[in-house]
Amino acid sequence: MANFSRLIETAKIFKLTKQTGRSFHVAYVLKGRKVIAVGFNNFNKTNRVCYDYKPTRKHLPDYRSIIHAEPDATAKIKNRTDIKDLTLVSIRINNHNNPDYAEPCPNCAFHLGKLGIKHVFYTTESGTFAQLKE
Repeated sequence: MANFSRLIETAKIFKLTKQTGRSFHVAYVLKGRKVIAVGFNNFNKTNRVCYDYKPTRKHLPDYRSIIHAEPDATAKIKNRTDIKDLTLVSIRINNHNNPDYAEPCPNCAFHLGKLGIKHVFYTTESGTFAQLKE
């Protein structure tokens, strides 16, 4: 499994200024080892990709449709022509400043598949990384 420890450390720094709600989630789009886009969840805004999402039983009853980090990151590469073989890394930093569960929701996973992003990694509760199954 890939080692994205430098991305976790960067996410902790972003958390200081980018957190807008009860949790913090960041998504990095990589081309090779280079970060080409970064997206953040935003509790103050919504977008079309997340608006139609129907919450699952994993979510709290007060679920609100917000901007998720994955479509926020991919929106920043929409005009690029070199989007083959991209990797997306999704990281959640909890309020104890540790990595936490960040698997993309079904709606975001579908969106990533439509864009052709086949390599999607996310942090787990134990702070390791798992790969999203196609």
